Amino acid sequence: MVTAEDFMNKADELFGKSDPKKPGGGQSGDRRMDLGLYLDFFKIGYKIKTKGTRTIYALNECPFDSSHVNNDAAFFQDENGKLGFKCFHDSCQGKGWKEAKAKISGDVSLGAFMVGGDGDGEQKLEWPEPKPIKAELKPVEAMREGMIPAPFLPMIRDVCHRMSIPLDFVAIPIVIVAGSVIGTGCRVKPKRKDDWAIVPNLWGGIMGPPSRLKSPALEEIVKKQLGRLESEEIEKHKTVKASWLQEVEGHKLKKSVLVSEYKNALKKEIKKCKTPVNF
Repeated sequence: MVTAEDFMNKADELFGKSDPKKPGGGQSGDRRMDLGLYLDFFKIGYKIKTKGTRTIYALNECPFDSSHVNNDAAFFQDENGKLGFKCFHDSCQGKGWKEAKAKISGDVSLGAFMVGGDGDGEQKLEWPEPKPIKAELKPVEAMREGMIPAPFLPMIRDVCHRMSIPLDFVAIPIVIVAGSVIGTGCRVKPKRKDDWAIVPNLWGGIMGPPSRLKSPALEEIVKKQLGRLESEEIEKHKTVKASWLQEVEGHKLKKSVLVSEYKNALKKEIKKCKTPVNF
């Protein structure tokens, strides 16, 4: 197992030779990249260590695999500006500076991170041209009456005719409302030979351009129809509650009578026990 310390000690072997065909690691003149600024900008954690004329940026975690931590991956920069990258894990073998840069910053220009030479500090990050956002909608089959449960059809036809709206503006809300009314009264067993049962919850919504009467359609079903059912259930609850309160009061009266009778009977028993016995 190669340790982080071994990695640092072998830095000279890994990145000790510059390409003679590319003086300065491929960077012209005195211009060089500020690697620390680059890593800070993209929020890459690191620790700096020097090895001779080389600066080593030991990373908190590898850009290719977050499980490669504890300085197992690092960037290198020679005195002449040449850049390099190395991770000790086998899965990252063959990935150098070019691949690491693409992983971290993609196609972003490095001009803003260059120092020295002409134009120092004048360049800015050059982002790629934005691509157009496509909002193409795929064709959707129109709702037909054959798709709607038969018990709902008369109401849906009536509302759609009066409001001049599509079937789905009414059909979707009414099916969702029916599901909420049924609630836990209906369950589904996904497995034929298993006791596992779930309560299906229906979710839905209607979509359309503005001013197409979406809200009035929802109000017709949710507020009027569901509201009517709620009002009826509230009245039933009031009646049942009133009856229950009467029964409670009746039980209280019966309890008080029984307690009184029990006390009287107990007093009589006590008096009998205190009556002297003549021999």
